[in-house]
Amino acid sequence: ADQIVVIDGGSVDGTADIARAHGAQVIEQTDWPGFGPQKNRAVDALNTAWILSLDADEIVSPELAASIRAALAAPTADVYAVDRLS
Repeated sequence: ADQIVVIDGGSVDGTADIARAHGAQVIEQTDWPGFGPQKNRAVDALNTAWILSLDADEIVSPELAASIRAALAAPTADVYAVDRLS
């Protein structure tokens, strides 16, 4: 990723420090405006052409990472869908 933004809602477990150690920009916001507005805070902090928004409990598999790299190398759409497995 060119840019990683983490919105930290007031964690006390070292999340912000861990994210910074991995190169993320951490925005600490202790209020809770709701899921959509919280994600939009991260989007507003980005200056990239593409955005992949993940929750803290979601991961990108190696297969998905390869698909994303391929799509970025030769884009064929303005928006892409990602299958999810719960």
